[in-house]
Amino acid sequence: MSFTWHDVEQRGPEWFALRLGIPTASSFHKVITPKELKPSSQRFAYRDLLLAEWISGIPQESYQSISMERGVENEDKARLSYELLMDTETTKPGFFTAYGGNAGASPDALIGTIGDCEIKCVELKTQVGSALNGVEADHRIQIQGRMLIHGREWCDLFSFNEALSIPPVRIYRDEKTISLIDVALRQFIEELLTAREQLSVKYGPFPRFTVEPEPDHSADFISDGDVDA
Repeated sequence: MSFTWHDVEQRGPEWFALRLGIPTASSFHKVITPKELKPSSQRFAYRDLLLAEWISGIPQESYQSISMERGVENEDKARLSYELLMDTETTKPGFFTAYGGNAGASPDALIGTIGDCEIKCVELKTQVGSALNGVEADHRIQIQGRMLIHGREWCDLFSFNEALSIPPVRIYRDEKTISLIDVALRQFIEELLTAREQLSVKYGPFPRFTVEPEPDHSADFISDGDVDA
């Protein structure tokens, strides 16, 4: 599987632009079911959501609960906690695309050349459940799907809550699961591109929106050193 790594900031305008209208690993469970590994009944609604993004150039899943917002706020703290626990350094994750740019994945951190990290900042009750029952099953498709996209060998799944620290779970490639995700994803992408063409012919053309990188204004400001000088 060939892929492209994009050097972008998570949740920045370029990151959102790359994700628009394509299936991403965090939602692969809407394409193939985690337990039976069969086509998901959610795939049609997911297809329509991605088509809406493709037409409008606007992300369609904008709702964030309070706990989700808190999770985003704690990601840097969780990443530092992971580095301390594992005595390692992480690098910028960016965004990966594959299938000709028609699918993508966004790790929370990269470790060396063969690993990545998925961070879940969770409520304490969820963390308690993870400590007792494990965390891998709920995120099986996301993590194996991500390894399909970027080809890495393992992912550390790290569930984080300041009140209860539990070690990350290292999940290795499962080639059988990855091959089934690949088949389902290829079919889904084919259906998605066919639907794009049908919409364009019957109702298009649609304006294509692009997100330009934000300009660097750092040179416009006077630094403390300049003031001292």
